[in-house]
Amino acid sequence: MRELNITEVLEVSGAGVIADSMAQAGSDVGTFFDSVCHTDTSASAIATVGRNFGSAIENTITAIGNAGINAINSMFKWLKIA
Repeated sequence: MRELNITEVLEVSGAGVIADSMAQAGSDVGTFFDSVCHTDTSASAIATVGRNFGSAIENTITAIGNAGINAINSMFKWLKIA
């Protein structure tokens, strides 16, 4: 059996939680605005903004994690441990 890379680990460990949470929060805020302003477009628009913002956060976390893993792998290769 092979070892999973960071992308595979994130795929099976609930990745997307931040984006989903931000989308739900945006939808809730949008629903509030819709009820106050008597419109019906804010919920989906703000949910989209929330999801995009959450995805950016997740992508940043993933990039930092990948950089750290790559640095550790390089160090092990340099030390001829792996």
